[in-house]
Amino acid sequence: MQPTRDLTRGEVSTPPVDPLAHPYLVPDGTLWVRPGQTVRLTLLMLPVGRVHLTSGVLPRKQLALSDDWVTPGLRRLVPSVRVGPVLVDPAEIQLPLVNLLGDRQTFTRRTGPLTWRDDPIVAATQTAYLPRLPHEVQEGWVRVTPEEGQP
Repeated sequence: MQPTRDLTRGEVSTPPVDPLAHPYLVPDGTLWVRPGQTVRLTLLMLPVGRVHLTSGVLPRKQLALSDDWVTPGLRRLVPSVRVGPVLVDPAEIQLPLVNLLGDRQTFTRRTGPLTWRDDPIVAATQTAYLPRLPHEVQEGWVRVTPEEGQP
C-alpha cells in the first residue's frame, strides 16, 4: 500500500504492516523439532548460497547446492538491462556499452505485437552526433549475445 499524504499539514501516514502468518513460514530462522519428529523443510536459496544448521546435539553443518544442479540452468540465463526511450539510428544501433555485460551485447526490441528484433550494439563515442537521417525513439533491452553452440 502507498502511504497517504496530507499536503495541508505536511504529514505522511503509513498504513500498518500486516506480518505474514502461515504455518509453513518461520520468520525468525529458528525451527523447533522434537526427537523422532519428521519435518519437511523447503528452502528458497540463491544458487551460490549456503545454509547453516545448528542443533543442540550435532556439530554445525553447512549445506550448499551442488554445482551440477545449478550450473546448467545458470548458463542459459541471459542478463539484460532495460533501456529507453533512446534516440537511435535504426540501421546501426549506437549506445554506450554496459561494462559488466562484456563486449557481446545486442539491443533487443519489439517491432510488432508478436515480433522481436536483435541488433548488435556499436559502442558510442564521446561525441553526441547523429547523422541527418531519420531516427526513431525506441525502448528495449541491452542483452548479452549467447556464445555459439549454446541453446
